[in-house]
Amino acid sequence: DKVPIIEIKLKESLAGALENSGRLDSAEAETQAASNKAHSQESLLWPKLSFDATFRYVTEVPTLPLPGRSIVFGDNESYSIGPVLSWILWDGGAMSKGWRSQQSIAASRAEEKVQTEGQITLAVRLSYFNVLQAAEQQRLVADSIRLAQARSRDIERRKRAGAASKIDILSAHKEVLALRLQFYKAQTELSMALRDLFSLSGKTDVTDFSRPVDARIKNADEISGVKSTTQIKLESIDLLMNTLGGPRQNQGRLGDTVIEHHPKIRAAAFQADSLRLAAK
Repeated sequence: DKVPIIEIKLKESLAGALENSGRLDSAEAETQAASNKAHSQESLLWPKLSFDATFRYVTEVPTLPLPGRSIVFGDNESYSIGPVLSWILWDGGAMSKGWRSQQSIAASRAEEKVQTEGQITLAVRLSYFNVLQAAEQQRLVADSIRLAQARSRDIERRKRAGAASKIDILSAHKEVLALRLQFYKAQTELSMALRDLFSLSGKTDVTDFSRPVDARIKNADEISGVKSTTQIKLESIDLLMNTLGGPRQNQGRLGDTVIEHHPKIRAAAFQADSLRLAAK
């Protein structure tokens, strides 16, 4: 059977992770809830206009009997109807500060959502580069196996010509077997890295990653001695580094401006502002 080839790109993996992340959905819901609560708190600042209507019927009305007449206490029917307009003119700023406090909470939740997005992005990037590292390690071991197999064949020819011993042949075979063991280990590490990446990306495709192999390796089955289940094609490391901005050198220490605008710092600042307003 033909081995399937899967092309994996960082951009698609990141988009899948952001779309299927439960953490991000939870952060989005909390942000929306805090924003809605802030809007509801704002309504307390405006006058309230309501319409009240009541009706009551009493079958037995108490009376006070007096000589020659009786005094009735009340009436059988009573009702009240009409609009009611109320507005608190002065409360020491309690409602206003409560509204501003809730606004700060909403802003804090928004910054926490940005932080969650950054954490997911970083996790996907690290996972993708782990896949790249495992694939490169597998390719390097495959090249070493080719070299060891060529050396083994050369020793066998020399043995037939009487220029090598049986010990040389066994030593060459041992080297090939040791390198194949390294290849299996690299294949296992690649399988684990792929499963982690697919788990983060939220992909539910049924893909057999038990024996994956880098698509750049030619005749991988002959080299490893076992049939591979999946071939993977990855993006170039140099291309990814250019896309992500490349290595930053000579940047010096992290400036105060960068720290101040970090989502986690901003979220804590908004939370502190909210508590200060609530206390007032």
